Amino acid sequence: MSNSEKKNLETIKKKDNAIFVLFFLLHSGFRKGADLVYEAMDRVQNTFPYIYLIVKTSNINDTYINNLRKLKTIEVSGWFNEDELRQLYDVCDICLVPSRGGGFELNALEAISRGLPTIVPNAACFKDYANYAITYEAKDKVQLFQDNPIHIGDGFQGDPTEIASKIIYVASKLEDFKKEFAKYAKEVREKYSWKNICETLWNKLNEYDFVLQ
Repeated sequence: MSNSEKKNLETIKKKDNAIFVLFFLLHSGFRKGADLVYEAMDRVQNTFPYIYLIVKTSNINDTYINNLRKLKTIEVSGWFNEDELRQLYDVCDICLVPSRGGGFELNALEAISRGLPTIVPNAACFKDYANYAITYEAKDKVQLFQDNPIHIGDGFQGDPTEIASKIIYVASKLEDFKKEFAKYAKEVREKYSWKNICETLWNKLNEYDFVLQ
């Protein structure tokens, strides 16, 4: 994120007393829940116009961005280094990750590690760290795609009305949630540190005799 982009976000936030909801649309818009974001944020902004959607995009032009642009949306795009990514998390207030399927969804965990109240479905990979997040119910094992050689087609499906309610609730008690997530951030940074991940991986490899003695 360039200094001008950061300054622009900070100016809008101060001028409008805005709350920023962050969503990553780097690829696979439907699978990442971009349509759910549109429906949820449309409901939210109809009542609370000071709640902005911040969309982080890549150099891939995902078609789902067209609907999101109809909302009160600010786009930031391109490749961010670690420091720029940290600045993006820190200028936002809520992170929304309504994915229908993914192996881990790192953006959610990164947001939590920066103390950002983070909304995720209570399903699949998110269950690994759901105790650090704000969850909504999602129907599991829903057929999302036709079965194909690289994907079984199943995923999980959330309700945009419930997602909108979660956003509004968190926004209404934002300072309380930020204090709570500041505690989570310390725990997550320790639990998912490179050191601990490497030790866990080493032990697993050793357990299954992949490590040569």
